[in-house]
Amino acid sequence: MGFALWTDDDTAWAAGTHEYRPMGMAVIARSNVFAARDFRPARRLPARSGLISGACLPRSAT
Repeated sequence: MGFALWTDDDTAWAAGTHEYRPMGMAVIARSNVFAARDFRPARRLPARSGLISGACLPRSAT
């Protein structure tokens, strides 16, 4: 699984992929943990999305 993470005052947003297929966007409270069921393909990141907090990409097999 790979994802990019954006945060603002109260929420955290993630754009996720699983085995290089898009999972969609998820939004949770900053005090919570993302789960696969939180991601929705139809959800979009708001225009004023705050700062990118980081990204996590899967390791390539060697």
